[in-house]
Amino acid sequence: MQIRGGGYRDASIAMAKALRTELSRVGPGGGTDPTDALLIAIQLKPQAIVVLSDGEFEPEIVERVSGLNRNSGLNAQINCVAIGQSIRTLQLLASLNGPGNYVEAP
Repeated sequence: MQIRGGGYRDASIAMAKALRTELSRVGPGGGTDPTDALLIAIQLKPQAIVVLSDGEFEPEIVERVSGLNRNSGLNAQINCVAIGQSIRTLQLLASLNGPGNYVEAP
């Protein structure tokens, strides 16, 4: 799912409140597949992307996203915050992109 409006947002208090409201409407749904979200993020050509996930997705997704990131010409740094037990895919995603940073949420 994509936050309404997409694209970059101003780093303001008002925008933070609006984002908090949007995120409060999202419930757990299972079936993690971050491919579409990461592809949208890469198309924006940012310097860095942050992924917050349980990491429960196929390693092939990491390879696909990493290849597209490299081929974008920018090779954005993908930073990963792990929540849960399946951390190997997130560690790999961070190491192949940038390299990014990997942390585990308490």
